[in-house]
Amino acid sequence: MHTPGVYIGMTLVPDTSAVIDGRVSERIDDSSYKEATVLVPEAVVGELESQANAGYDSGWNGLEELQRLTGFADEGHIELDYVGRRASVSEQAGATEGDVDALIRDVAEER
Repeated sequence: MHTPGVYIGMTLVPDTSAVIDGRVSERIDDSSYKEATVLVPEAVVGELESQANAGYDSGWNGLEELQRLTGFADEGHIELDYVGRRASVSEQAGATEGDVDALIRDVAEER
């Protein structure tokens, strides 16, 4: 029986903002996303690392969220995979124009 607000076995492809604000781990922690497969695009990882290296809290927050997701995967609550490719230097520079978001959408469409 499906409980409203509980999604069992879904596949998630979070964008950078969803990772930064911790909403994925919150929903895993409250059991809204049971047995989810979380596919983190390498473009997201690269963007978070770039932000952290530049000293932005958002980058550090996002990297901490990835650690929480790894913990959930280690405990068997979710499946966690890193997929896709990292943004090139020119794509990273064009992040504000949506270049990184386009890579994330590509991953979601492929999966």
